[in-house]
Amino acid sequence: MNYTTLRNFTRAILAISALFVQDIRAGIAQPSGIANVVIPPNRTEFVGVPFARPVEFSGTITGASTSSGNDTYTVQLDSGTLPSLGSGTSNTDAWYVLEILDGPAIGFLLPCTGSVGNTSISLEGTTGSISPVGARFAIRKDWTLSSLFGAASANSIFGYGNNSGASTIKGWVQIYDSATGTSTTYYVNETGTSTKSYNWRSTAGPANRNHARINLGRGVVVINRTASDFSIPVTGEYRVARTRLCIPGSKITYLANPGPFDVTFDQSSIPATSPTRATSSPNTSTGDAYALWDSASRVWTTYRIGGTSNSQGPSAYISTTRVNPTIPAFRAVRVQPIGINPVTVTIAPSL
Repeated sequence: MNYTTLRNFTRAILAISALFVQDIRAGIAQPSGIANVVIPPNRTEFVGVPFARPVEFSGTITGASTSSGNDTYTVQLDSGTLPSLGSGTSNTDAWYVLEILDGPAIGFLLPCTGSVGNTSISLEGTTGSISPVGARFAIRKDWTLSSLFGAASANSIFGYGNNSGASTIKGWVQIYDSATGTSTTYYVNETGTSTKSYNWRSTAGPANRNHARINLGRGVVVINRTASDFSIPVTGEYRVARTRLCIPGSKITYLANPGPFDVTFDQSSIPATSPTRATSSPNTSTGDAYALWDSASRVWTTYRIGGTSNSQGPSAYISTTRVNPTIPAFRAVRVQPIGINPVTVTIAPSL
């Protein structure tokens, strides 16, 4: 990133109350950012955080195989010793994600499910027909409730209470599981009398869930229960690459806007890269469906993706009207691709 680009980038971020500081570590880390995500009073928002946790390992992919829709990579590390990459739990901050940094598979984010020594990494999902062999990669810790939204405490911005509906709770977080099609709601729980204990818990039961996983590149739901703006501080490294995710076919997934700026569908490459585009009437269910949430009216607006046989090329449509909607900064777009097989979805940032 040259000086002019970085200067313009920083000025634009300051305009939305974010501060960026350059990080030049090994050419892998990008500028790191601090920002406040604001949820209006009594609103539900689909939040996408463009920041990532620091790179912990890097190297080169020297071989790849796929089994049951999941990749396994043979790798050459630059340095260090890999931990057990499949050891994350609801209370262990040990979830990892592999990011492909260059080559034809650039931008893929694949959750790590295991490792063997320093040479083999098992992943959830696949790059499909796009070979990752020869590409550079980075491994980061994935987000969790505590790492993204802060550890549970009496000072939590989300408030706290001895049950999920307590009046002292200011907000909830919902994490959506694309594979099962279910959402889990989390809050900061308080227990004890003279000695208090605070933990993230779900509304489904009393177990602590301080490190419930939040996958990099995906959106979560934040609900503001108060009559005031709800300001959530977030921080991390900014990825300049597009995001590419392997997701279940026909299932709903929330894609985070990968940049700290508003981005249109065309800029984000959604029409051009959508897995299945309608080839004739774009208002039919034969094209992938994307939707944006209007938090004020609490409704979704759904857009179908039309294919190359349409006179204006791959585009988003409402019925037969060609449109180019905007995905706001720090927000997410809902996608439901056609078909039952896993697909790759792509969303690029606006820089």
